[in-house]
This record gives sequence, structure tokens and C-alpha cells, in this order.
Amino acid sequence: MGHHPAGLHMLNEKTLKDKLEHLQCQFTWKLEKNDKINIHEILQTLEIKIHHSTCLNLSTLYNLKAYLLHQQQRSSEALQCLQQAEQHVAIKHKAHFDQHVIVTYGNYAWIYYFLNNFQECEDYLQKVHDICSKYPDKIQHLSIIFAEQAWSFLEVGIRNGKCATRYFKKALDISPDESSCIGLAYATYAHAIYSQDTEVMNQAVKLLDKILHKDPANCEARVYLAKILQEIGHRKDKNRARKLLADDFQGYMNPEVLRILSGLNQIITFDKCFEILQRAKCIAPDYHKLTHEMGHIYRHKAYSSRDAEKSNAIEEASKWYTLAIQLMPWNVEARLDLANMYGEKYHTAFEGIIYSQISNEIESLSKICKQRFYLQYGIYNLYKIHHISRGISLLQSGFKINPTSKYGIKCKKGLTLCTILHRSTEAEIDGFINNVEDAKRQKHLK
Repeated sequence: MGHHPAGLHMLNEKTLKDKLEHLQCQFTWKLEKNDKINIHEILQTLEIKIHHSTCLNLSTLYNLKAYLLHQQQRSSEALQCLQQAEQHVAIKHKAHFDQHVIVTYGNYAWIYYFLNNFQECEDYLQKVHDICSKYPDKIQHLSIIFAEQAWSFLEVGIRNGKCATRYFKKALDISPDESSCIGLAYATYAHAIYSQDTEVMNQAVKLLDKILHKDPANCEARVYLAKILQEIGHRKDKNRARKLLADDFQGYMNPEVLRILSGLNQIITFDKCFEILQRAKCIAPDYHKLTHEMGHIYRHKAYSSRDAEKSNAIEEASKWYTLAIQLMPWNVEARLDLANMYGEKYHTAFEGIIYSQISNEIESLSKICKQRFYLQYGIYNLYKIHHISRGISLLQSGFKINPTSKYGIKCKKGLTLCTILHRSTEAEIDGFINNVEDAKRQKHLK
């Protein structure tokens, strides 16, 4: 008899878990399915967007923030975020509150489950059930759920742009909502920047043009379009990008968009990039990404300068990257950027130390960071310390991760150059490249 309540408790817990798994919310969407995510960095960016932008998706930001805080064992803060999401929905979507709050209720249920508060968990599961029963055709709230799923994947990182476009299209197939139209344009932009695919870039240009035709004052869309045009790189595209940015965004208060704007160094002068980033730092002095971006501005100046001016710019870039690492020890990109600057200063030993440190953390890195690491460390081995076989192996490891990404393409160029400089490697490298590309094609066809 004494064991019966425990057995019943375990049975109820299993039943709850089964019900939770069928919810549609951030806890069930497997936001890391495409790659690992950096919770510290995403939380910081979410905070900036919540406080400094006119969000189309504010309840999504609160829901996503709650999910990430829970991953950090900060459940009380996560519950506060869900309350904020609920309050926002009550104000913004008063007439359709039930349909817009269903994801938030799902997140509540999950957090209370992990807190072993099974009664509260059941209460929120019942609320979700009641809403679904109230709208048996499910069409309207399915559209809202698909849109929130799309925004969530997009906020987690630009590598999810393709996935986000798929969910935005599902939402738009059900209901042609203006917010999802804008989301589709932004997701296609993200996919274009990540993939560097010309066809996707052209799609992004068309979608962003549509947004700006309806709302010419949309600064975020203008910056995204200008960045795409810079990436395409034709003279007429760059000229058009300059016209898009002609008013200099005076009075604009979103530090994340200003950060992206300051990086458009092929169409904006160094002084203007610097001034825009300083403006962003005044708005959000604790936003660490701006410190990292300052390093990028000086790095670009170094690559476009000569002699003493170049040397000074390299020192400035190194200083800002070092500061970014101090502020964000988890930021592998900043460490790789600093390694590049050591390479520019011919500090080969210091460059190598950074690569050795990162190699010990390789399993914890996202795919894109891994691929960039293999690229840089491979080039370092080939041309700085002349360890040919290790350099080739590193570039092969990078190429295998994703042969069509921007770093994958650079790994392939590095390998191809090896076949020219070291003829004995030609057959092996060509065979490897063909096998990886064939496997990618076969996977794409399935």
C-alpha cells in the first residue's frame, strides 16, 4: 500500500509529460535542431530588441526569453517573462486573446512541470485544451502558432533563416497577415546572408522591396536590403544601397540594426561607420556586440590601408577584439578575429595559442564556428607553420560540415590551391571534394 501513491505519482507524471510533448511552444520546437545555440548571446540580443525596437513579435520575444532563461535554471525570471508575454497579448490582441496566448500557456505548463508543480502544469494544459475545444477547426490559431514558430527560429540565429521561411509560408497560406509578410522578408534575408546563394539573395531583394513599397520608413528593411545589395556586389547595386541609406538614420534608436548598418563598410565611409556605431553605443552602452563590431570597423580599415595607417588600424582592431573577449568569454568569433589580427602582425605564436585553445572546445561549438575555426587553423598550418598534411585535414573537416556555406566555399578554395602548390595531393583532394559534393547533392534530392 505504501508504494501505491508513488506509483500513481509516476503514472500521472508520465501522462503529463506525454501531454506536454504534444504542445506547440518553444519547449517542443527543437530550436537547436539545426545547430547549437549560444544562450548568453541570444538573451542579450533579445533584451536589446525588447527595449529598443518596435517589435512585430514582442510576445514571441518574451516567450523565447522565458525558454532560454529556464535553460539557465532561472525559472522565476522565466515565469516573469511569460507574465509579460501574457500582458502584451491582452493589450495587443484583446479581441483574439485566446488564440494568441496558447503558446505562452504551453510554456507555463512546461516550466511548472520542471518545477514539480504538477497541479499548475495541469491547470495550464487544461487552458490549452479549452482554447483548442473552443476553436475546433484550429485554422486561425495554427496560423498564429506557425508565425511564432518562425519568429522563434529566426531570433535564434540567421542560420535558421531557411527554416523560418518555411513556417512563415505555412502561416501565410492560412492567413495573409502583414506581420508574417514582413517576417518572411526578414527570414529570406537571413537565409541569403547565411547561404550566400544568389537566387535566395534575389528573392530577398524582391520581398524587401515589397515591404519598402508599402512602408518606405521601415528602417530595418532598408538596412537589410542595403546589406543584401552590398553582398551582391555589383556597382549598380552598391549605388542603390547608398541611396537607401542617404538620410543617415538620424534619430533611429535600434542598436542592433545600427550595428548591422555600421558594418556596411563597402558603401559607407569609415568615419560614418564609426559615428553610427558610437551612436548605437550611446543608446545601449552595455550591448557587448557593439564592442565586437568596433573591431570589425578597424579591421576593414586595416585591410584598405597601407603602412603606418594599416599598422595603427590593426592595433585598434586587436584592442577592441580583446575587449570583446573580456566582455564575452563565450564568443569564439571574437577570439578567431583576434587570431586573424595576430596573424596580420606576424605574431604567429600568439595566433597558434588561440587556435590550440579553441581546438580543446571544438565539440561545444556551433557548426558555423567550427567551420570557420577549421578554415583559419587550416590556413595557419599550411602557410604559417608549413604543416601541410594537418592543414589539408583541417580544411577537409571544415568543408565536410557544409560545402555550400561561405566558409565551406573558402575551405574548398584552400584545398584547390593546395592541389596547385602541392601536386602530389591533387588526386586525393579532388576525390574528397567530389565525394562530399555528391553526398550533399544526394541528400538534397531525398
